[in-house]
Amino acid sequence: MGELRKIVIGIDPDKAKSGIGVVKVAQGERGQEAAGVECEALAFPELLTRVYEIHRAHQPGRLASQRMRALMEGRALGLGQGGPKIEVWVEAGWLEKKSNHHGLQGHRAEKIARDVGANHQTGRLIIEMLASMGIEAQEARPLIKCWKGSERKITHEEIDRIVGGMPRKRSNQEERDALLIAWERTGLPIRC
Repeated sequence: MGELRKIVIGIDPDKAKSGIGVVKVAQGERGQEAAGVECEALAFPELLTRVYEIHRAHQPGRLASQRMRALMEGRALGLGQGGPKIEVWVEAGWLEKKSNHHGLQGHRAEKIARDVGANHQTGRLIIEMLASMGIEAQEARPLIKCWKGSERKITHEEIDRIVGGMPRKRSNQEERDALLIAWERTGLPIRC
């Protein structure tokens, strides 16, 4: 495995626990290749802490105090010297015209609409909070659902095949979606 070139973080926002997927990309003998993947579901504060820790570990020149000082002075800091490029992508369902295709009515439809709205707000707040920490997060349109799982969502077996081995034997939907967002943004092939 060659030098670590890029770390891509995907986040699938959820009102309870958001999924976070991390793909590390290295330069190998035959081009870019995955150097490791991880995924988990974390509550809002822990998610922000995890993203910050990844930045701190791989961009030591960009400590929070430097970022905060730069923000207060109205200037932006460039990437630290040395470490890999880090990208953060947050699934932005609010970019879709209609994000609730459940065909329900009444109380169930209202609950789903509230939950979807809460998830969208969580995503917006993640982006806002990361920006306040000096970490740029980009909005990612939801990926097309073309998988074998319920509601055409990706299954554990499918994501395991794509990334070449999951870190655990089980994962929840938020974790899988976050990892898929990160993987898709690396430009690595999706092996179906």
